[in-house]
Amino acid sequence: MPRLHFLKENLAASATAAMTLLPYGGSDYYAQRAGRVRSLTALLTEARTGGSLTVKVTKNGAAQTALNLTIDGSATQFDEAFGDRDDLTFAAGDRLGVQAVTSGFGPTTSDAVAVLDLDEGV
Repeated sequence: MPRLHFLKENLAASATAAMTLLPYGGSDYYAQRAGRVRSLTALLTEARTGGSLTVKVTKNGAAQTALNLTIDGSATQFDEAFGDRDDLTFAAGDRLGVQAVTSGFGPTTSDAVAVLDLDEGV
């Protein structure tokens, strides 16, 4: 069960950007076997003071609608989303990543960390 870590430093006030896969660099993980996304977790190094950050899972370069989470007025520094068995599945060779979407976000000195938990070979 891979646990992938992604980073986006100094979030822009309003932007859509791929997060960097750690420690390898780049923005995508290539699935070795078919599986599913179990959960997505995001946290900020500094609490949100305005706007919102939406964290989205990407598959083969396209943002997915399952397992998105938002850090806003109700969750200011941490949020997590858990998937059911069929919410977000992938095939061997699919590229998985995480995207940060900000709108009026502050502070722009905050970094975002996202953790993607996968079940491969299920």
